[in-house]
Amino acid sequence: MDSKLISSTLKGTERPVNQDFSAYCKSDDGKEFWIIADGSTNAKSSGDFVASFCSLLCAQWLAAQGPATEDDIQALIKHVHRQIHRDFIYSKGSFLLLVIEENIQHCFYLGDCRIGTIEGNDITWLTYPHSLTYRSEGCDEKMLCTDPDRHTLFNVLKGVRFSRPTYKALQLDLNKPLILASDGFWSYHPAQLPEPLTEEAVNEHLETLIFTDDCTVLIRNANQ
Repeated sequence: MDSKLISSTLKGTERPVNQDFSAYCKSDDGKEFWIIADGSTNAKSSGDFVASFCSLLCAQWLAAQGPATEDDIQALIKHVHRQIHRDFIYSKGSFLLLVIEENIQHCFYLGDCRIGTIEGNDITWLTYPHSLTYRSEGCDEKMLCTDPDRHTLFNVLKGVRFSRPTYKALQLDLNKPLILASDGFWSYHPAQLPEPLTEEAVNEHLETLIFTDDCTVLIRNANQ
């Protein structure tokens, strides 16, 4: 396992199965691929849908030698969706993909998975969910976490048809840790992490909390 990687996932107390998914890989020339996804609770086979989508996207990104432009990655996302959508007509979910180069990082997302930077115990979120709450209330973190309308998403990954993901170019300080998280984690307001940031400490911290929804975090430790 890559020393940069911390991955943890817990099934929500109100969920029959865990429908979150995450993956990481690295191209031969050093570009990094990080992805997290959350299958919809109320749509058939959504956990399998997002797992298939993420796994195939990771494999084909590597096979294509790690494309790292907005257009190339958008085209690859659409191509992967076209390959699997007939098997998941009724499925939907959220995902966030981060492709890391040294001087720029490419973020693509649909739904309510998020990316943030970690400073001590605290997290600064860099993306906002495609939720009714965000559309009506803006970037008030407490409202984003507690308002009932946060579960109403207006732009998601659907099996039945392709939606173009939102793209955001980032210039992150890779000497600080990063986190990708499903809404089960970030909606636990205020979302925090332990110090020191180790897999054991993160797992122990999450197990002290009660998550009604599936909770998944994918953490990239700081460059050494």
